[in-house]
Amino acid sequence: MNHDAQTIPFAAADLYRKGYAPKLVLGGYRSSRIEQLKIVSQQNRFGQRLLVSEGVPRENVEVVGNEVKDTLELGAALSDYCKSKNIASIIVVYVVTVFPGWIATI
Repeated sequence: MNHDAQTIPFAAADLYRKGYAPKLVLGGYRSSRIEQLKIVSQQNRFGQRLLVSEGVPRENVEVVGNEVKDTLELGAALSDYCKSKNIASIIVVYVVTVFPGWIATI
């Protein structure tokens, strides 16, 4: 769960509430310059607060990866996480631009 704070956290929390996902996982992204200057909070902390505000218990939100810089590294970190926890299937919530100005959360 990253990239789009207007849709992804809410869609992920909805899947959690409906019982499709026992845990939600965020990427431990590298801090941006504005995050380092403490102008805005780190993405993963922001995501955790959003999920908790949507009813997901804090203990069911985990962060994977360390200083992840892109989607490829996030995929590798998620793969390692799944292997270490013996997880066989996952749901990925991602935003796709269908047409300019139209966004679908899948």
